[in-house]
Amino acid sequence: MPPKNNKRNCRHHEGKGSRSKRSRPERSAPSTDDQASQEPGPSRSRECAIAIESEDVATVNQSLPPTPVPALAIQSVVPLQEVLEGMRRIGRSADARLPITLELLKQLVETLPGICHDTYETKLFRAAYLLAFFGFLRIGEFALSTGNGLQVTDVQFQANYSKLLVLIKSSKTDQDRKGVSLVIDRIEGILCPVAEVPEVTVWCVGSSIIKNAMMASVCRPGGSNLGLDRLNMNIWWQGYSDGVEWRERAQKKQCREPIPDFMCAAIENQPGRFGEICTIAGLSTAGFCAVLDEDTYNLNYIKCVAASGCPATAYRSSEVYRYEACYRSETSTPSTYTVIQNKLNTTRMHIAEQVGSFNAVTFIIYICFILVFLVIFIFWTKRKLFKHRESSENLFGNGNRISLLGNYMTSRLVAFCHADLDSLRYKMVTHSESLKHHFKETLCDPMVYNEDDLKKFDLDVVYILLTNFCDIPCPDNGWGNMPGDEDLSLGADIERVRILVNEYLDNKTLNVDEVNQILGRWENFFGVINQDDYIEFCPEKKIIYVKVKPNNVIENGVLVTQDIANILEKMKSKKVVICRGAIGCGKTTALEYVTKKYREDGWTIEWMDVSLDESCIERLPIHGIEKTVICIDNLFGVFGCQVFVNDLFNKFKRFMRKIVNRGKQPMVLLGIHQHVFEDISPENNPFPKDESLFIDLNKISQSEALQIYKLQQKNNKSKQGDISVEDFLRLIEQRSSDVGTPFQTLMISAAPGVFGNKWFCSQPFQTLTEHFNGLYNTERELFCSLFYIMCVTIFNPRADELDMDVVNAISTSLNRNTIAYYLSQLAPYTHDDGNVIEIKHDLITIALIHALIRKSENPWKVLKVYDNTRTLEIVRPDDPYARPHKFAVPLRREMFAKALSVLEEKTFYEN
Repeated sequence: MPPKNNKRNCRHHEGKGSRSKRSRPERSAPSTDDQASQEPGPSRSRECAIAIESEDVATVNQSLPPTPVPALAIQSVVPLQEVLEGMRRIGRSADARLPITLELLKQLVETLPGICHDTYETKLFRAAYLLAFFGFLRIGEFALSTGNGLQVTDVQFQANYSKLLVLIKSSKTDQDRKGVSLVIDRIEGILCPVAEVPEVTVWCVGSSIIKNAMMASVCRPGGSNLGLDRLNMNIWWQGYSDGVEWRERAQKKQCREPIPDFMCAAIENQPGRFGEICTIAGLSTAGFCAVLDEDTYNLNYIKCVAASGCPATAYRSSEVYRYEACYRSETSTPSTYTVIQNKLNTTRMHIAEQVGSFNAVTFIIYICFILVFLVIFIFWTKRKLFKHRESSENLFGNGNRISLLGNYMTSRLVAFCHADLDSLRYKMVTHSESLKHHFKETLCDPMVYNEDDLKKFDLDVVYILLTNFCDIPCPDNGWGNMPGDEDLSLGADIERVRILVNEYLDNKTLNVDEVNQILGRWENFFGVINQDDYIEFCPEKKIIYVKVKPNNVIENGVLVTQDIANILEKMKSKKVVICRGAIGCGKTTALEYVTKKYREDGWTIEWMDVSLDESCIERLPIHGIEKTVICIDNLFGVFGCQVFVNDLFNKFKRFMRKIVNRGKQPMVLLGIHQHVFEDISPENNPFPKDESLFIDLNKISQSEALQIYKLQQKNNKSKQGDISVEDFLRLIEQRSSDVGTPFQTLMISAAPGVFGNKWFCSQPFQTLTEHFNGLYNTERELFCSLFYIMCVTIFNPRADELDMDVVNAISTSLNRNTIAYYLSQLAPYTHDDGNVIEIKHDLITIALIHALIRKSENPWKVLKVYDNTRTLEIVRPDDPYARPHKFAVPLRREMFAKALSVLEEKTFYEN
């Protein structure tokens, strides 16, 4: 089908508005006074207009005041000048162009030989003029260079070349692009648009090349005459075959058991038509031809009635290509071969009588040489590309109906996107791997698509998106199955369209009644759509139902990322697995999920946090024989203070030595923060040298980050806004590797107005610390309330009294009512399980301590009431030769000494 022209015009668009822009010749003015007196009114009006113009200009000039006139007043004279300009145009001459009459058309046709360059150009313009005149055609209906212009296949001769059939595929008045067929009859005289076409016979004589070319032509839609029947031309082939082309076409057909033999034969009672089938070749009787039954396309045998060339002996039906007469046989009338032989004899006699005519012989040899060359060229260069094609009229009608069905389906996808485009983008991102597998070239980046881009999708893509992502109710028989006759839902009609399209592509047939019923229902439900915005149906892609799979699954509220899958896979072959990642990377969540899966499979889990449980080491010989997993989270601490304790390293080394010597049991799963791992000196490194034991938890894809964000947003009780999928993915592209992606998405979902920006994603810890610095300066009570919750670790909002030691250290004005008042504003930083409230993440604690030490004049008074271990882990001496990790608080020597003295005093009194 030719490509669709989206800029359709209506006939009522062609009017005065479009013609007024054309230049029109003006008639010359009369040369004498008598002639001037006989001129009609417009000329006198022109003289009056000039007089009025001069008088009015004078009047305007006299009416102007002598004082300077403001700019606005001068501009108000412009409309008067436009009126004068319009009066000047009154006297212009009328359009001098004349309509085309028969007499004028005859003069044009007779003049063509004298002004055209050659005979071809003369015939070309003659055909164009006559066809346009007798067919009442616009210039745009037969002379445009676009796909809507008139083509050779749109013109056919009928009734022994007495009528001309012209197919106009589109016009300004054809809003539905249904097309119209014009029938032009033959008339007598020079102006006949249906010229007589003489009968011509062309000989193609040669070796096996000619035979191969003939075999290639018989299985094409145009048949052995190469589609030249409409020009009243017959081609007579005479060549010797070696079966090369037959074997090549058989290899392309790929016939297999139980019907292994290839067959290309004439179709019974349909001269000039041939077909290819897979069959079981049998032995044919001498004098009979193997043909295809006109109704069933099954192999059949008929008597060969040609004068010569019939099979003289028995042969296998798969060798019918050796007998050209069998490709020109008929069952009820003398064969085509005989007719052509008679024509050949007549032509030979005619040539014998005219042997003295050198011009006729030269012309025939010249034509035969050109045709033979063209046939050989087409055969050798494009024989692999020959395909069966429908007639242009059927192709246009059926293809147009399918395009209309596809456009309605696309309009449903656009309507869904208009209502919730963000939801479709989310689903396409989280199912991107499966979509790319099925549509590698079409769906590369779902974020570039808007409503206009969706209209350009192929029908198979539209079907997949509708059935998987648009929440359309499933038909009674399910997606991908034939719906019941009583099911008239939208989903059932979508399935019917899928089946109709596939049947059309397979069999070139279309159930027009069912198509009209579907279109009728959709027009009633959704109204008539404007098809100018949609693309045409692609006639090569079948529609197959596919259940699109998500990139990751969610189990019990946990997204099973690729990192978690890698841990489970590695534990199948490794006894020790070490998970390493930035703080906030979801390490604890991954370890909890993995140990839960092993517990469900009957394993014993020994869970430890921060440090080793010495009793676990002592129990090791007892339960080490059974299936046991020892899991240590936050190895060597959250903030890394324990990396300086040699005794702990020695214990861990002994522990690992025992594990390695125990054989297959128990298994060890370790989790350590990246900044803690980097703080360990090389001489104290207790980990194995085998890098295959480590798993990097920082490799979270955009799809996984988006799903984690949506889960966190769903669990977030304090809704403070939302950001679109497109904006979220743009932010995640700038994420920092110092802080894990799950923590960044956690803060974005909790407070998008504060943390939903590129500064937080590129420098999350610094931005969080600066935010708390701002709270300390501008909202001191809010900051103190949050710091109180951090100091007491677990805050009970229903408790009667606060911890006064903590209150006195932070702010004496702090009370229970103040904290209760700010609880809703503290929701982005705290976790409330309904009973108690605690800080949401350790990184928030670190940022609060940083802000306090920077802003408070006496931070140690406050930190004195806080956990000693956490404080010791976060402070470091300021050493230019050994820089601490990025989350530590470096202190000058005197400040560090003061901090230690305060902490030692607290430890002394606690002990």
